Amino acid sequence: MDRIEKKEMSRRQRMTIRLLEEAYLELLDEEGEVTVAALCERADVNRTTFYRYFSDMEAFAEETRSALFSKFFSLLDGIELDTPAFSRDLSRRKILEALQITEKNEKLCRILLVDGSSDLAVRSLEEHLTLLRDTARAGCGEEEADLCYAAICGAIARLWVRWIDGRFSVPKEKMVLLIEGLLLRFYDLVGSGILKTGE
Repeated sequence: MDRIEKKEMSRRQRMTIRLLEEAYLELLDEEGEVTVAALCERADVNRTTFYRYFSDMEAFAEETRSALFSKFFSLLDGIELDTPAFSRDLSRRKILEALQITEKNEKLCRILLVDGSSDLAVRSLEEHLTLLRDTARAGCGEEEADLCYAAICGAIARLWVRWIDGRFSVPKEKMVLLIEGLLLRFYDLVGSGILKTGE
């Protein structure tokens, strides 16, 4: 059973989920592996309650990590570089802010970087860079646009993961330029017209 939609949850239910999420991160940091029994004991939540929201530990872990990735990537909502200089400057500041928050939350990011997290990061980023997808669909066929969109999200998310894994050895300012460069190449490709269906 999938998690109940948050908008349908009562305050008490949301508090229970928050307790489970906090306990999960603590146990991951301490043990590196988490069981339902250990999680419920740490969160002081009954196992029956846990299974009311999640089918198993894997579903809970993916949901929790996905939500946390989403918090980071939501900072990039509305990013658009194919615009006048003012908007491009605003987009650069959004990228820099996301990197700064990532750096400040290094421990949390490292906890999230377990097996499969790169793919989870890609899926999360795809939910937030929707202006890029819309731009791509305007420049080429829908299938081609979606492939380009998946490629750019994958490149940015994996760059982000490698940056964390490398302990932020590349300065944030250079990371901004790298991400901006990827985005500009994306705009060049979809704006060129070579990917339009039938051409």
